[in-house]
Formats: sequence, C-alpha cells, structure tokens
Amino acid sequence: MGLQLPARVRSFRGAEEFTRTENVSRGGFCLISNREYEVGEVVLVICPFEKTGHHIEIRAAVVRRQAMQGTERTIYGVSYER
Repeated sequence: MGLQLPARVRSFRGAEEFTRTENVSRGGFCLISNREYEVGEVVLVICPFEKTGHHIEIRAAVVRRQAMQGTERTIYGVSYER
C-alpha cells in the first residue's frame, strides 16, 4: 500500500471531489475515483487537504486510467505539471 493522503481534486470544468492519494512519487500519484477524467486532462490538486491545515496546490495531468474490475470506480495515474 502506498502513501495515502487526503486530497481535493478540481477539474477545470468545475467538478470537484474529495479523495485520497494511493501511491505518491516524485513525479505524481494515483487516485481512485467515481468521477470521469480523460487522459491528458489537467486538474488542480490540493494535497494533503485539511480544512484548517497547510497544503500544497499543484496542477497535474491525468496520464493513465484503468477501470477497477467489479466496481464503477477508476484508478488514475496523475503527473505533476512543471
């Protein structure tokens, strides 16, 4: 199991969700979502997200998506934008 941090993900179409990271690395992270993101879509990620705490806000691009068997959820690979 990778590093799990609370995160808020906002698409530039206005959709927003609260989720958690599944596997954080220097280049990006994975997240599991019920929402639909397209490969290449840029999102705004606030992580770790705490209503009263300090957090990092960064733009990231969806680079991979894979349906999770037996669920309506999708796992996404996200790469930080420079």
